[in-house]
Amino acid sequence: MTDIPILFQPNMVDALLTNRKFKTRRILKVQPKVTIIGTNEWLTYPLKEILNYRIKKGDRLWVKEQHYAIGYWRTTDSFTKTGKPKRIFVRDTDEPVAFDGIHDVLSNSLERRYGWYKRNSLFHCKADSRITLTVTDVRIQRLQDISEADAIAEGAMEYDGGYCFGVGGLFWAATAKKSFEYLINSINGPDTWERNDWVGAISFEVHKGNVDQLRTNP
Repeated sequence: MTDIPILFQPNMVDALLTNRKFKTRRILKVQPKVTIIGTNEWLTYPLKEILNYRIKKGDRLWVKEQHYAIGYWRTTDSFTKTGKPKRIFVRDTDEPVAFDGIHDVLSNSLERRYGWYKRNSLFHCKADSRITLTVTDVRIQRLQDISEADAIAEGAMEYDGGYCFGVGGLFWAATAKKSFEYLINSINGPDTWERNDWVGAISFEVHKGNVDQLRTNP
Protein backbone atom coordinates (compact mmCIF):
# COMPACT_ATOMS: atom_id res chain seq x y z
CA MET A 1 0.00 0.00 0.00
CA THR A 2 1.37 3.38 -1.07
CA ASP A 3 0.25 6.95 -0.35
CA ILE A 4 0.11 8.93 -3.59
CA PRO A 5 -0.91 12.57 -4.19
CA ILE A 6 -3.60 13.27 -6.79
CA LEU A 7 -4.87 16.63 -8.06
CA PHE A 8 -8.55 17.52 -8.42
CA GLN A 9 -10.25 20.66 -9.69
CA PRO A 10 -12.73 22.47 -7.37
CA ASN A 11 -15.83 21.04 -9.07
CA MET A 12 -14.45 17.51 -8.67
CA VAL A 13 -13.58 18.16 -5.02
CA ASP A 14 -17.20 19.17 -4.51
CA ALA A 15 -18.29 15.89 -6.15
CA LEU A 16 -16.07 13.94 -3.74
CA LEU A 17 -17.39 15.79 -0.69
CA THR A 18 -21.03 15.32 -1.72
CA ASN A 19 -20.59 11.59 -2.38
CA ARG A 20 -21.09 11.81 -6.15
CA LYS A 21 -17.65 10.79 -7.36
CA PHE A 22 -16.19 7.28 -7.04
CA LYS A 23 -14.10 7.02 -10.22
CA THR A 24 -11.45 9.05 -12.01
CA ARG A 25 -9.64 8.60 -15.31
CA ARG A 26 -6.04 9.70 -15.73
CA ILE A 27 -4.31 9.74 -19.13
CA LEU A 28 -1.22 7.52 -19.30
CA LYS A 29 1.92 9.64 -19.65
CA VAL A 30 3.33 7.13 -22.15
CA GLN A 31 0.71 6.05 -24.68
CA PRO A 32 0.82 2.47 -26.02
CA LYS A 33 1.40 2.01 -29.73
CA VAL A 34 -1.38 0.05 -31.36
CA THR A 35 -1.58 -2.08 -34.50
CA ILE A 36 -5.03 -2.66 -36.00
CA ILE A 37 -5.62 -6.21 -37.25
CA GLY A 38 -9.12 -6.58 -38.61
CA THR A 39 -11.36 -5.10 -35.94
CA ASN A 40 -8.93 -5.78 -33.08
CA GLU A 41 -6.29 -3.59 -31.50
CA TRP A 42 -2.92 -5.14 -30.61
CA LEU A 43 -0.53 -3.34 -28.31
CA THR A 44 2.88 -3.17 -29.92
CA TYR A 45 4.68 -1.44 -27.08
CA PRO A 46 6.22 -2.98 -23.91
CA LEU A 47 3.43 -4.17 -21.65
CA LYS A 48 5.51 -3.44 -18.55
CA GLU A 49 4.48 0.21 -18.92
CA ILE A 50 0.88 -0.87 -18.34
CA LEU A 51 1.52 -3.70 -15.89
CA ASN A 52 3.62 -1.35 -13.77
CA TYR A 53 0.99 1.40 -13.74
CA ARG A 54 1.80 3.55 -10.75
CA ILE A 55 -1.53 3.30 -8.90
CA LYS A 56 -2.56 -0.11 -7.55
CA LYS A 57 -5.53 -1.57 -5.72
CA GLY A 58 -5.19 -0.80 -2.00
CA ASP A 59 -3.17 2.40 -2.51
CA ARG A 60 -4.31 5.57 -0.79
CA LEU A 61 -4.62 8.75 -2.82
CA TRP A 62 -4.48 12.01 -0.86
CA VAL A 63 -6.27 14.80 -2.65
CA LYS A 64 -4.40 17.98 -3.54
CA GLU A 65 -6.87 20.83 -3.98
CA GLN A 66 -7.12 24.58 -4.26
CA HIS A 67 -6.97 26.21 -0.82
CA TYR A 68 -6.24 29.39 1.13
CA ALA A 69 -3.24 29.98 3.37
CA ILE A 70 -2.00 32.75 5.65
CA GLY A 71 1.41 34.21 4.93
CA TYR A 72 3.10 36.69 2.62
CA TRP A 73 5.02 36.95 -0.66
CA ARG A 74 8.60 38.13 -0.82
CA THR A 75 11.14 38.69 -3.57
CA THR A 76 14.38 36.67 -3.36
CA ASP A 77 17.88 37.31 -4.64
CA SER A 78 17.48 34.52 -7.22
CA PHE A 79 16.22 34.92 -10.77
CA THR A 80 13.88 32.99 -13.07
CA LYS A 81 14.97 31.60 -16.45
CA THR A 82 13.64 34.78 -18.04
CA GLY A 83 15.76 36.94 -15.76
CA LYS A 84 13.01 38.13 -13.45
CA PRO A 85 13.48 38.11 -9.66
CA LYS A 86 12.02 34.98 -8.07
CA ARG A 87 9.20 35.43 -5.58
CA ILE A 88 8.22 32.87 -2.95
CA PHE A 89 5.24 32.48 -0.66
CA VAL A 90 6.16 32.30 3.02
CA ARG A 91 3.34 30.48 4.76
CA ASP A 92 2.51 30.81 8.45
CA THR A 93 2.51 27.09 9.31
CA ASP A 94 0.99 27.79 12.72
CA GLU A 95 -2.28 28.68 10.97
CA PRO A 96 -4.36 25.94 9.30
CA VAL A 97 -5.32 26.28 5.65
CA ALA A 98 -8.92 26.96 4.65
CA PHE A 99 -10.95 25.74 1.72
CA ASP A 100 -13.82 28.25 1.53
CA GLY A 101 -15.37 31.19 3.32
CA ILE A 102 -12.31 33.41 2.90
CA HIS A 103 -13.42 36.90 1.87
CA ASP A 104 -10.37 39.17 2.27
CA VAL A 105 -7.98 37.40 -0.11
CA LEU A 106 -4.93 39.47 -1.01
CA SER A 107 -3.30 39.81 -4.42
CA ASN A 108 -0.19 37.74 -5.11
CA SER A 109 1.48 40.87 -6.46
CA LEU A 110 1.75 42.40 -2.98
CA GLU A 111 5.15 42.34 -1.29
CA ARG A 112 5.50 41.21 2.34
CA ARG A 113 1.81 41.81 3.07
CA TYR A 114 0.62 39.34 5.70
CA GLY A 115 -2.83 37.83 5.16
CA TRP A 116 -4.89 35.21 3.31
CA TYR A 117 -3.82 34.12 -0.18
CA LYS A 118 -5.39 31.76 -2.69
CA ARG A 119 -3.09 28.81 -3.39
CA ASN A 120 -3.05 26.44 -6.36
CA SER A 121 -3.61 22.72 -5.71
CA LEU A 122 0.02 22.07 -6.70
CA PHE A 123 1.08 23.66 -3.41
CA HIS A 124 -1.30 21.69 -1.20
CA CYS A 125 0.79 19.60 1.19
CA LYS A 126 0.01 16.17 2.59
CA ALA A 127 -0.32 17.38 6.19
CA ASP A 128 -3.15 19.73 5.16
CA SER A 129 -5.10 17.29 3.00
CA ARG A 130 -8.66 16.51 4.07
CA ILE A 131 -9.79 13.85 1.57
CA THR A 132 -8.33 10.36 1.15
CA LEU A 133 -9.29 7.87 -1.57
CA THR A 134 -8.73 4.14 -1.09
CA VAL A 135 -8.26 2.49 -4.50
CA THR A 136 -10.58 -0.48 -5.06
CA ASP A 137 -9.88 -1.17 -8.74
CA VAL A 138 -7.61 -0.02 -11.59
CA ARG A 139 -8.18 -0.79 -15.26
CA ILE A 140 -6.26 0.33 -18.34
CA GLN A 141 -8.67 1.22 -21.15
CA ARG A 142 -9.39 3.72 -23.90
CA LEU A 143 -10.93 7.02 -22.90
CA GLN A 144 -14.04 6.53 -25.04
CA ASP A 145 -14.72 3.15 -23.40
CA ILE A 146 -16.38 5.00 -20.52
CA SER A 147 -20.02 3.99 -20.05
CA GLU A 148 -22.93 6.18 -19.03
CA ALA A 149 -22.83 4.64 -15.55
CA ASP A 150 -19.07 5.29 -15.33
CA ALA A 151 -19.58 8.94 -16.32
CA ILE A 152 -22.14 9.35 -13.54
CA ALA A 153 -19.68 7.75 -11.10
CA GLU A 154 -17.11 10.30 -12.29
CA GLY A 155 -19.28 12.94 -10.63
CA ALA A 156 -21.83 13.96 -13.27
CA MET A 157 -25.07 15.22 -11.77
CA GLU A 158 -28.55 15.64 -13.23
CA TYR A 159 -29.32 19.16 -14.33
CA ASP A 160 -32.03 20.71 -16.52
CA GLY A 161 -32.95 17.46 -18.26
CA GLY A 162 -29.36 16.37 -18.77
CA TYR A 163 -26.09 16.15 -16.87
CA CYS A 164 -23.31 18.53 -15.87
CA PHE A 165 -20.08 18.58 -13.87
CA GLY A 166 -20.47 21.75 -11.84
CA VAL A 167 -22.69 24.42 -10.36
CA GLY A 168 -24.89 26.24 -12.84
CA GLY A 169 -24.75 23.56 -15.51
CA LEU A 170 -20.99 23.56 -16.06
CA PHE A 171 -20.19 21.21 -19.00
CA TRP A 172 -23.90 20.49 -19.54
CA ALA A 173 -24.95 17.82 -22.07
CA ALA A 174 -27.91 15.54 -22.71
CA THR A 175 -25.96 12.51 -21.41
CA ALA A 176 -23.41 12.06 -18.64
CA LYS A 177 -20.93 10.59 -21.13
CA LYS A 178 -21.13 13.65 -23.38
CA SER A 179 -20.78 15.92 -20.37
CA PHE A 180 -17.66 13.98 -19.37
CA GLU A 181 -16.27 14.54 -22.88
CA TYR A 182 -16.57 18.31 -22.36
CA LEU A 183 -14.96 18.01 -18.92
CA ILE A 184 -11.96 15.96 -20.05
CA ASN A 185 -11.33 18.29 -23.01
CA SER A 186 -11.33 21.27 -20.64
CA ILE A 187 -8.67 19.62 -18.47
CA ASN A 188 -6.35 18.02 -21.02
CA GLY A 189 -6.98 19.96 -24.23
CA PRO A 190 -9.74 20.27 -26.86
CA ASP A 191 -8.66 17.22 -28.87
CA THR A 192 -8.32 14.81 -25.91
CA TRP A 193 -11.58 12.94 -26.43
CA GLU A 194 -11.01 12.63 -30.18
CA ARG A 195 -7.51 11.18 -29.60
CA ASN A 196 -9.13 8.47 -27.46
CA ASP A 197 -6.05 8.12 -25.27
CA TRP A 198 -5.32 5.16 -23.02
CA VAL A 199 -6.19 5.96 -19.41
CA GLY A 200 -5.97 4.49 -15.96
CA ALA A 201 -9.61 4.09 -14.87
CA ILE A 202 -9.42 4.23 -11.08
CA SER A 203 -12.26 3.29 -8.71
CA PHE A 204 -12.09 4.25 -5.06
CA GLU A 205 -13.79 4.71 -1.72
CA VAL A 206 -13.91 8.25 -0.33
CA HIS A 207 -12.77 9.02 3.22
CA LYS A 208 -13.17 12.53 4.57
CA GLY A 209 -9.99 12.80 6.56
CA ASN A 210 -6.24 13.21 6.35
CA VAL A 211 -4.39 10.16 5.01
CA ASP A 212 -1.99 9.99 7.95
CA GLN A 213 -4.83 10.27 10.48
CA LEU A 214 -6.73 7.49 8.74
CA ARG A 215 -3.64 5.29 8.85
CA THR A 216 -3.41 5.89 12.61
CA ASN A 217 -7.14 5.58 13.24
CA PRO A 218 -8.55 3.22 10.57
